[in-house]
Amino acid sequence: MTRFIPFGLRTAASIAGFIAALGVGAGAAAAPNACPNDALLEIAGAVTPNSPRGSFLFSEKDLLQLKSVKLTTATAWTPRSEFVGPELSTVLEAAGVPATAKEMRFYAIDAYEITIPTTDLVKYRPVMAHTQNGARLVVATRGPVFLVYPRDQYPELTAIKGQAQFVWMVCKIVVK
Repeated sequence: MTRFIPFGLRTAASIAGFIAALGVGAGAAAAPNACPNDALLEIAGAVTPNSPRGSFLFSEKDLLQLKSVKLTTATAWTPRSEFVGPELSTVLEAAGVPATAKEMRFYAIDAYEITIPTTDLVKYRPVMAHTQNGARLVVATRGPVFLVYPRDQYPELTAIKGQAQFVWMVCKIVVK
């Protein structure tokens, strides 16, 4: 089931999630789907691993070296903007994800998570944006990686279910 979190609540969750991701606080322990502390982005599940834990890790440099595209669209949280980054399909291909994969579970620094079907890769061609309007994304601006869909081209993406698929502060994807 998709869960939509209004921006105000997600902002509060972002702060708590970010603090937890940093390992601050008593008893902080890494959950199985916790954000990696040794990479910008981790792809787990059906991948060709490049790390001892059996997942594929991307550093910031690795992600920036992938072919980028430009996507100009508005989101529910931003005015019409130019987002730059690799298509999600390019990121998954670099991680060795097979074409037979069916779904992707996204995890964000703010503890948000959602499962998205791989059919979105062809239908919408979402972008793993690292830049918005020429500025690198950081946690305060929904980065360092923001999954952005071409909302302006597809009216269904303005509905709550479509908006829920925009994932900011992406840190991990588990592919099945």
